[in-house]
Amino acid sequence: MNGTTTTGLAARASATLTGAGWQVASTGDAGTTGSTSTVVYYQQAAQAAVAQGIAKQLGVTAVQQSAAFPNADVSVVLGADYTG
Repeated sequence: MNGTTTTGLAARASATLTGAGWQVASTGDAGTTGSTSTVVYYQQAAQAAVAQGIAKQLGVTAVQQSAAFPNADVSVVLGADYTG
């Protein structure tokens, strides 16, 4: 999800991930446009390694467990630091 005002950021990140073999279920805008840092969120502890792999592919380091996105195992909120 794009957490910034930069148009097309989520689509670029999605292309990066799918090009590397990851399955992206959907893209779109986050509920806020003021995110400064990109964070990869995961729901269950068993998904931490997947979240870390996605973060590495995107060139970011922030990975956090959260129940904020109940419809996805792993979610990415792109911030202003994402240059993909």
